[in-house]
Amino acid sequence: MFRCHFCATCPPAKTKAIRITITAHARTYPARPEAHPYHREGKLKYQDDPGGTGFEIVREPRITPL
Repeated sequence: MFRCHFCATCPPAKTKAIRITITAHARTYPARPEAHPYHREGKLKYQDDPGGTGFEIVREPRITPL
């Protein structure tokens, strides 16, 4: 159960919510050395995470199906 962000009604049970992205902003992620552990040939090894750029969702309200 959820309350619709736009009409403020509570829909019936088992109604799927629709999420709409309203606000997003650009984000830069730093590189992380040895961030991801994994096993190879019985030994624990680490893999680097290169980082990069992307977008993060700031506001994503739930609404009822139209």
